[in-house]
Parts: sequence; C-alpha cells; structure tokens
Amino acid sequence: MRFRYRSYIVFLGILFVSFMPGCSLLKIKNPAIYQNCETLDISKESIALFSIDWDLINDYYFTALDILQNDKENNEVITFLINGLYQVGNDHFINFHLPPGKYILRNMASANSTSTGVSGYTQSGEMPINSAFEIGANEIIYLGHIDINNTGKTNVDELADNEILRTFTNQGKTKIIGTTIIEINDHFNNDIELFKDGYPCLSDYKIKNKTLPPWKRQSEEGMK
Repeated sequence: MRFRYRSYIVFLGILFVSFMPGCSLLKIKNPAIYQNCETLDISKESIALFSIDWDLINDYYFTALDILQNDKENNEVITFLINGLYQVGNDHFINFHLPPGKYILRNMASANSTSTGVSGYTQSGEMPINSAFEIGANEIIYLGHIDINNTGKTNVDELADNEILRTFTNQGKTKIIGTTIIEINDHFNNDIELFKDGYPCLSDYKIKNKTLPPWKRQSEEGMK
C-alpha cells in the first residue's frame, strides 16, 4: 500500500512540475532494467548507469531524473522514473536508456512523505545538476557516484554560492527550502560490482567509465 501511495505522489509531482510556467511537457519513461533482470537489449538504445546517495531535509526523496537532449535541432526533455530501483544501504543504483547522442543530466525531481493530492497541497521539488555527457551506439556507460547533501538555508548570501532544492505548490508558488552540496566521484570498480549484483543481465556486457566532471555551482541568476 505504501508503494502505491508513493507512486501516486511521484505521478502528481512530475505532472505538476511539467506544467509549471516555462516548462515544456515532459516525456516520461521507465528505467531500462529492473532488479534481478535476466535479459538486456542495447541494439536500439544504449544504457547509462550511476549511483546516488542523498541526505535531504523535510523527508524529501528523489523520484525521477530529467535528461535534456543537447542538440540544436532537438532539446527534448525526457523524465525517467527512479523510485523503487535497486538499493544497497544508502546508495541507489539508477539506470536509464537513450538513443546515441549528447545529453545533459539536468535535474533530479523530488517529493516528500507529506505530499498528497487529498489536501489540495502538492509538494514537489527539483535539484539542478546540469552535467553534460555523450553516449554512443550499443553501449553501456557509467556516469559516476553522485552524493547530494541538502541542508536548511541559513543565509540569503548562500544563494550566490550554493545550489538549491526548490519546491512547488499547486498555487504555482516557489520557495527555497535549503542549500546543497553535490559531489560527483568515480566509484567505478565498486559500483559496477554492485550494479551486476542487482542487475544480473549486465554481467556479460562491457561497461565504459564516463564519470561526469566535478559538479559546478550555478550563479544566483542561473537558479531562477
């Protein structure tokens, strides 16, 4: 029952962010593979992997990720649902599938345990990451380990130096609930062993290490 409740929250949150002013309608997709998978097909779309660990205030947890196609002729946003994927301790092992091309890991979408459509108040949020990567045909790539630590905002000046977790209500209001430290590290050897434990269908495939560059904080203007 709790899984269904959280899934309902995820759906509401994604729909709400999708229809925020200035946001295009998102294309929503499921992961490429699930825990204990037996088969894998990368003949049409390649697969990207990363692990993530988060510590967010107010019981927030990540539910989806937004991928922006980094192409002058096509800047479509694709949202992948990540709730309920393989987890070891605090590490979540994420996968998604894309055609070959250049992309940007734009946002991590979030909700919190008090979010509900019943009270007329839906809380959802986004954590901008904005890291570029490229994926080739018929390949599986590793993008690194992302560690996100979100704390309460204590000073207005922090906006100039820190990224934010923004929340949206169904009245269209935005508020900043915390400043954030994001680290991206190369845990390739350890992570790939754990990926293969959770997703056995990866075992016979070569995985390329394309760890994302270190995360850079945006300016206050870039956060708007």
